[in-house]
Amino acid sequence: MSMREVDEAIDRVIVGTEKRSRVISDREKRIVAYHEAGHTIVGYFLEHADTVHKVTIIPRGRAGGYVIMMPKEDRMLVTKQELLDRVSGLLGGRVAEELFIGEIGTGAYSDFQQATGIIRSMVVEYGMSEKLGPMQFGTSQGQVFLGRDIGHEQNYSDQIAYEIDQEMQRFINDCYEKSKEILTKHSKEVHLIANTLLEMETLELEQIKNLIETGSAEGNGNGEGEGSSESGEPIIDNIGDVKVRIQGKEDGDQPISTEEIPNNPMDSNDQQPEPKDSDRKDPPDGSDNGNSRLT
Repeated sequence: MSMREVDEAIDRVIVGTEKRSRVISDREKRIVAYHEAGHTIVGYFLEHADTVHKVTIIPRGRAGGYVIMMPKEDRMLVTKQELLDRVSGLLGGRVAEELFIGEIGTGAYSDFQQATGIIRSMVVEYGMSEKLGPMQFGTSQGQVFLGRDIGHEQNYSDQIAYEIDQEMQRFINDCYEKSKEILTKHSKEVHLIANTLLEMETLELEQIKNLIETGSAEGNGNGEGEGSSESGEPIIDNIGDVKVRIQGKEDGDQPISTEEIPNNPMDSNDQQPEPKDSDRKDPPDGSDNGNSRLT
């Protein structure tokens, strides 16, 4: 059993069975790609967010695509900022749809459900609201009766209930604006992740890092090679008395290697007989005898 089978089992338990046979239009696939790219970029650049382990647009269960987040370290307690960053990551998908697609869909249903649950717990259970103070509101009824879910007893006034709603809305709006700020700043990376997902469908952690840092999923980057300087100009190197222009491959031209040019043109194995003094002709410009290859 390899790690591929282990990952497949984990994904099946968390999300559901893979459904490659499901027919998805190009428009819907593009929306899903940008939605998941939004989750990925917000989670990557937030300091306290969980690490993006995997992102895919392959349908599983009821999900058109999903992102698997993993904590950076084992922990028993969660701080307020960590919870807010987690909510910002959950809202990143909807924000990406709004910014880069121009319309919003129903794909953020599960994200809103999780984000609302976290914010409500912060306000009514963890006492993380500056306005309401370090208090707990409501009492959960753990026993489940016929036809009823776990209940919640309201032991506070309607005025406090209104303020709880206001605080929850404030937290959600702040996280939404934070996600929008991050995705606007890193719009180039969002387009890169989304377009790569449309091509490859699934990205792992290392591929995501390589895309964001180098622009290539393999980590090679798309910048200049060894034969170019930072300004993009070819490097001029001196080999003996010969100036060699080392330039990357462009427009089908083969790059010239320094190994093709010996330090002394007469050091090659097939040495030509030395001409007599009467036959020797000096070049008019004082350069070598024309045996070296220049570009």
